[in-house]
Amino acid sequence: MEKQVQSRKKGIIVVNGREFRDLNGNGVLDPYENWELPIEERVRDLVSRMTLEEKAGS
Repeated sequence: MEKQVQSRKKGIIVVNGREFRDLNGNGVLDPYENWELPIEERVRDLVSRMTLEEKAGS
């Protein structure tokens, strides 16, 4: 039995029958939201979207 993705605060995006959390609420499956991609690719995408302040933890 396959588990369903659940999210209390964010929406769910369905792509090719697979469910993903829409972490930024834009209705599009961004690479960092795609659990099927390699972690390195997801991290690279997420960091590229962050501001300098976010990267520094400010």
